[in-house]
Amino acid sequence: VRPFLRSATAVVAPLTIARGVQNKVLEAMAMERAVVLSPEAATGINADDGKHFAIGSSDAALAAHLVHFAKAPQLAGTMGKAARAHVFTTQSWDAMLAPLADIIAGKAQQKGEARDAA
Repeated sequence: VRPFLRSATAVVAPLTIARGVQNKVLEAMAMERAVVLSPEAATGINADDGKHFAIGSSDAALAAHLVHFAKAPQLAGTMGKAARAHVFTTQSWDAMLAPLADIIAGKAQQKGEARDAA
């Protein structure tokens, strides 16, 4: 998939049914590509429409975003850079695992408190 994404100005994800985090969308965002997607495809991705990706609620809106990026590739580049930064800040292994130590410490502390109370 990477060679295709690398050669794209923008990526479109017109999903009508989506569940959970859309990994292909995140992959395109991480490759610094502007992503044009349906509201359903944006489900589970905590990012900003117009900054990290462009949401289109209809075929015409999706097409309009794609035409816009084709006419102004520098805007697609700007969105792609913001998308990549966002994915690495919020979805990278480091970002996703950062709360793990606190979660484990909290559970260990709760077990200790329960033992002390008994």
